[in-house]
Amino acid sequence: MNLDLKTLWKSLPDLTKKNVSDEFINIQKWWNDHNYGYRIWDRVIAFGTTTNDNAVPRVVGEYISSYISTPTNFPATTVIGDLTSITLTAGDWDISLIMDVTGNATGTEAGCWISTTSGNSSTGQNVGDNTATTPTLSTAAADASLVVPSWRASISSTTTYYFKYQAVYSIGTPQARGRISARRVR
Repeated sequence: MNLDLKTLWKSLPDLTKKNVSDEFINIQKWWNDHNYGYRIWDRVIAFGTTTNDNAVPRVVGEYISSYISTPTNFPATTVIGDLTSITLTAGDWDISLIMDVTGNATGTEAGCWISTTSGNSSTGQNVGDNTATTPTLSTAAADASLVVPSWRASISSTTTYYFKYQAVYSIGTPQARGRISARRVR
């Protein structure tokens, strides 16, 4: 096979699932034969989707989520609760969380975060990293939304991540609804 890098680059869009492995072996052989000081031992050529299907489990792009659509009462004031959770297998994940706080309540703070510890525990809570807080609670006339965008988790075994939520309030009971989701990035 007599290819230069420019020709190689131009040929990449023509590769299909059917011929990618044979074509890659030819490219690998050509590159190694020319020995530019680099050896190709293994490469992954990733294909996107042209439809609305999901990535299969354990593959880059896999998506897992849990969404609570019905407003759910916060635990008692200052008590930490678990709104929902997701279980992830080993790998690198970007986890995000969004919470909508609603209800007729008066208070000083509401917060949400991502944690591997369940129950009334703030273990793993890092403000500015995997936590979002608001200084006041919403009233019946105004909701508040809190977001934890793309927090990285690199795990070596199956792990459950909890959507933690807490509020400090004195009148009424605030409610929350929201989603925790994760996308496998590696």
